[in-house]
Amino acid sequence: MFIRLRRTCFHPPSKLGGIQQELFIKISVTDGAFSTAGNLKLGISDNKEMKMTYSGDALLANFASIDKLNSDDFLKWKSLSFNGIQIGTAPLSIEVKGISLADFYVRLAMNADGTLNLQDILEKGESKEVKKETTPPPPQPKEGTTLPQKEKEPAKNIKIESVTLQGGGSTS
Repeated sequence: MFIRLRRTCFHPPSKLGGIQQELFIKISVTDGAFSTAGNLKLGISDNKEMKMTYSGDALLANFASIDKLNSDDFLKWKSLSFNGIQIGTAPLSIEVKGISLADFYVRLAMNADGTLNLQDILEKGESKEVKKETTPPPPQPKEGTTLPQKEKEPAKNIKIESVTLQGGGSTS
């Protein structure tokens, strides 16, 4: 199966509010537009597993966020682009020719304990105690038999050729 993607998605801030609450993020997204253009292929591999490949480009433009505590600008940029994306699932591989971030801004602040405000973006959620289940040890092989070999893990290849930062700044 072959699908050609040419899609522009825009999520106004009012639609993102629920997502931000679920993720416990201490910033609010106030603007941004996401778009992608490329080819998506879906199929079945020789061993009957679903496989997917995507090749194309993606852009997150005019992104803006504020911190929830003071409503100050926190992180924004004009353009975050991913060019020459090649993603595959059988085996897992991700290649990006170039990532470019243009006209960006971040507000950096040193906390009283010496940490940066960037480390506090995620709220500390309530720890939920998870009951650990005990599993019995695997049965020992009978004398003269061998254990089955573990399945090989799929290769996990990630390659980024270049990263470009242009026209950025920060304040503290």
